[in-house]
Amino acid sequence: LKGAIWQGAAGPNDLPDGLAGPHAHTVKHYMELLSSGSFNAIRLEFNHEAVLQSKVVRHFNPNVEPAMNEKTYIQALEVIAREAERHGLLIVLSCVLLAPHERPGNGLWHSAKISEEDSLRSWARLARVFCEQSNVFAVDLFEEPHGSTWGFGPPTLDWHAAAQRIG
Repeated sequence: LKGAIWQGAAGPNDLPDGLAGPHAHTVKHYMELLSSGSFNAIRLEFNHEAVLQSKVVRHFNPNVEPAMNEKTYIQALEVIAREAERHGLLIVLSCVLLAPHERPGNGLWHSAKISEEDSLRSWARLARVFCEQSNVFAVDLFEEPHGSTWGFGPPTLDWHAAAQRIG
């Protein structure tokens, strides 16, 4: 694998960087750039709150990328995954944050705002969309669970057991 991380969709701007602003480009532009550079994978970041709220995305230039018009968060990620597929690029979906303003967060896959049950519902929604998407080949259940334990402690801290439940 030779991959790139496309950041931005996990944070408050709701879409990966580069789709908004005076120097905005299309999703297709980025896919062409990556594939021409011999990349074959993209780590696409997201947050659970945006998946659960399913709001219409706003941080893109509609004149440059009309495919995002009236798309919800998950639909926008799907547009990206489908364009990546057209360019022979694999996708890793990566939960980087629980909510867009929770950086760095508590290091757990749940919080007072986003419960483990919410995380499970978010993953279920993503699975319904992306399990049929042939180029989505992996997921990162939660980036850097630094506040957790491994194989011991209460269920609210044991990342090993939680990863099994989530997976």
